[in-house]
Amino acid sequence: MSVFIAIIIFSVVVIVHELGHFFAARKCGVFVEEFAIGMGPKLLSRKAKSGTVYSLRVFPIGGFCRMSGDVDSKKTEADDSGAFSGKSVTKRIIIIVAGVVLNVFLAFFVSVIIVGFNGYREPVIYEIMPDSPAESIGLLSGDRITKIDGKRINIYSEISWYLYGMAGKEISVEIKRGSEKITFENVRPLEISEDGASRAVIGIEKAYIKRGLFESDLKGWERASVAGTVNEAFHQTGFYVRVTFVGLTRLVTNKLTLDDLSGPIGIVNIISDDYTESIESAEKMRNEGNEDVPPNYWIIVQITLTYIVLLSANLGVMNLLPLPALDGGRLIFLIIEGIRRKPISPEREGMVHFVGFVLLMLFAAFIAFNDVLRIIR
Repeated sequence: MSVFIAIIIFSVVVIVHELGHFFAARKCGVFVEEFAIGMGPKLLSRKAKSGTVYSLRVFPIGGFCRMSGDVDSKKTEADDSGAFSGKSVTKRIIIIVAGVVLNVFLAFFVSVIIVGFNGYREPVIYEIMPDSPAESIGLLSGDRITKIDGKRINIYSEISWYLYGMAGKEISVEIKRGSEKITFENVRPLEISEDGASRAVIGIEKAYIKRGLFESDLKGWERASVAGTVNEAFHQTGFYVRVTFVGLTRLVTNKLTLDDLSGPIGIVNIISDDYTESIESAEKMRNEGNEDVPPNYWIIVQITLTYIVLLSANLGVMNLLPLPALDGGRLIFLIIEGIRRKPISPEREGMVHFVGFVLLMLFAAFIAFNDVLRIIR
């Protein structure tokens, strides 16, 4: 079941990315030879009046958008004016970037749905842990945390993110109390352990909750507004994008190792564990008499939507890396062409992307091998 759902998640994220290329190509006058759902041999195909072939392929993961005049283009009867390579640098950049843009939009749109139903925590203090740094510096219920160590706080998740690895170190905390802004210096977060994992905290035990826009039972909390829901979804999407960039930076600077990375196999395993643990936790709460626990099917839907947001934002960032065979690598060639006002030889560019693709596949195989080792340990 979890494998099937993981395939749906991967497919939605990749197909939306390819749809970005497809719509931008059509808008810029580029002929699309084929738009495929899935990979491998064709199962079904249909040629539209426009000449584009729409196909369904054997392996239900991802898809592709093949454009006339692109590096992987096949022979086509389309007029030369419809070739990707014949368009201006600006139009080609728009087509390449469109996939990433649609991925980020998908992440935002799904975030709006999740926040609309679940509500969200505001970075506003509700309760403070006794004998904590928050208590010692004089934080009060109702204070809104606006900055942690100089970094702006827009959503509650950013608090724990910016406290990561800061246990015992001196940081600053800025809050808004009414109309007054107050900054506390030399705050030392504590390190606590939960379920075998350690994290840094300043002692905010609970935060104010806004109930979901579409939720009828407010349970004593204020309902979120339309503007608040959209704002929260916007900042959550930006947060996931930043987290991906930070993760890549930590990998490059050796703060993370290759063992910390997960490929499709590892992600499927993580999703499976998440489904199992969430449903088991829900069943336990029901047995304890908690009537507010949502049904299992709704738990599965919410987890699925959450991973679509995470992976869509992740794919958007990863595709912009300046590596051959990725959209970022193709952007580099277009930028160079724009600077020198002369196209690079298609044969040379194709060779670079081919070598990059081979290396990328070898790297993916290595990550998959690591994923399997982690599962069987």
